[in-house]
Amino acid sequence: MPSQTIIQTVRHNSGLWSENHPALHTSLQLIDSDNNFPALGLQLESALKQDDNDALLSLYHQVIPLFEDYLWKHEQLHEQSQLHQALFLEMEAIATTRPDDKRHQIIIVIPVADRPRQLTSVINSIKEQCEHFGYGGNSNHKVSVVIADDSIHEQSIGHNQQLAVQTSKAAVNTIYFGRKQQQEIIDSLSVTEKQKVYRQVGLLHADADGHKGPSVMRNLSYLYLNRHHKNNPDTICYFIDSDQLFTVDSEDTEKPTINYFYYLDRLFSETGALVATGKVVGDPPVSPAVMANTLLDDVISFIDKALQLKLDDQCQFHQQHDANVNEAAYHDMADLFGFSPGSQVFEYACPLSGKHSNRDCLTDLCNRLGQFFYGEHPTRSTAYQHSNPLESIAPARTVYTGNYAFKLAALDYFIPFSDLRLRMAGPTLGRILKQEIGKQFVTVNLPMLHKRTLRDTGTAEFRPSVSQENQLVDLSKEFVRQYFGDVMLFSVEQLTTLGYPSDTPDEDAIRSIVIGVEEALREKYASKQLLILDKLNTLQGITSHIKDHYPAGNVKNEIIEALKIFGNNINNNYGPDSGSFRQINDENIRADYLDKVVTAIAEYNTDLANWKALLASQ
Repeated sequence: MPSQTIIQTVRHNSGLWSENHPALHTSLQLIDSDNNFPALGLQLESALKQDDNDALLSLYHQVIPLFEDYLWKHEQLHEQSQLHQALFLEMEAIATTRPDDKRHQIIIVIPVADRPRQLTSVINSIKEQCEHFGYGGNSNHKVSVVIADDSIHEQSIGHNQQLAVQTSKAAVNTIYFGRKQQQEIIDSLSVTEKQKVYRQVGLLHADADGHKGPSVMRNLSYLYLNRHHKNNPDTICYFIDSDQLFTVDSEDTEKPTINYFYYLDRLFSETGALVATGKVVGDPPVSPAVMANTLLDDVISFIDKALQLKLDDQCQFHQQHDANVNEAAYHDMADLFGFSPGSQVFEYACPLSGKHSNRDCLTDLCNRLGQFFYGEHPTRSTAYQHSNPLESIAPARTVYTGNYAFKLAALDYFIPFSDLRLRMAGPTLGRILKQEIGKQFVTVNLPMLHKRTLRDTGTAEFRPSVSQENQLVDLSKEFVRQYFGDVMLFSVEQLTTLGYPSDTPDEDAIRSIVIGVEEALREKYASKQLLILDKLNTLQGITSHIKDHYPAGNVKNEIIEALKIFGNNINNNYGPDSGSFRQINDENIRADYLDKVVTAIAEYNTDLANWKALLASQ
């Protein structure tokens, strides 16, 4: 049966197909080569004879991962996408007719600040996920969305409000949680309660602007979820970022590839997990502050290879490399996170299609270098590696705050130290969760596609702590947030080996650990700075070589100009006079941050007790 006919049959037949389950049959036939069909076929025959819906659903649960393994193994995901879709829709038609359908309600929360285009993209991705896989039935009554708006521009706010209305009418119930709604929650608290949770959510005023920060917004969203959903303990709260999509397909199609809601429901139904985190593919989840060294390695190597070829010959940079899937390969200090420090150079995978030359590829890379300062890594994007999500479940230590889900009981574990507005809040929370709930904190192979920049501009729609004037980008604020975020993270990690947070040392002991961690990190950052500057000098030499030894022309001038701008920005953010290193080496700035980190760590248990009391009282 053709795939489109299967989908039409599934969509228009509300019965149980007592005589025919076409998508299931076809899927079984495709995986027959793995010797699964005979046994599963007998189960299907038995379930049909007995009209046993539980047995049928069990069979779908067995077939789905086998079929997906087959599709990824044979690279047929796009070719068989309609059959993949039909298999889930067919299963949903059985599951939703059961009077005891106890699958989870899923509330997707999207903190967003002045990213109307990216928010629209992720909302459309959610709609496609619901339409494609039909979790909870055609009405999608088991999926809803909360837009947690932290925007300051009225145009963004108006767009986001209207988007919530339109999405609710057309597809998925969507709640707008904006400045007014956030303020209503804060205003409902007593003066004492406000003071006790200041570190988590701040003290907002009626005229408060946005840009409170993603950690504060997540904590405010926790209060919203507690207030409106605490009586529905089986609800899954699913936090994602506005620059992500529900797919692992990095191609232009960006079609749904994974039924995220189905797998999260099964994970929380079939395990004792309280918190589950996915990861991201595509653009790295870390700041450019810790990626410049690896990028320079790759750029220098690529240009050197390109200049050894005839630039007008057909492009030679379309080889596929498995290296781009290595976890944390983009990170200059991957060893800090337990990964082997990479010495391998990654070749630029040319994205150009049609007839083009080595020169065209070189020009393309050079023109993309500016996107690095907004979070891309042109040579080290992360690729998806398929495995059955339910077989991938493992103990976790890091929360990817752009892709994590939890049961309502985990609202107790707010995003810590949010008033400091540092990066690495998710990994820090992860270390605490690992210590406090152990095996109930898991990681699962359900990554989302991360897209930091807009395709037409090459810059982020909004990126906090990053500014640009003319062609000069300033990362210093983000750099400082990254640096002291690392101090916070690795201090907490070291403290957990002593029993923290249940057993909290006195403040002097905490200070000693924090100072020791900061000193080691400052040395680490300084050593990377020297490597960056040495490689920048090499790159500037290559730029001069191109200028002196290759024919004049617009293409050559374009390459030289792009490399010059890139070099200026590297020097501006990593050089000896950069605001980034000047601030982390400033004794007064350092002392102020370290005092705040020490105090926040020392008072975490008090904050936790106050937070739990507030949730219980609401």
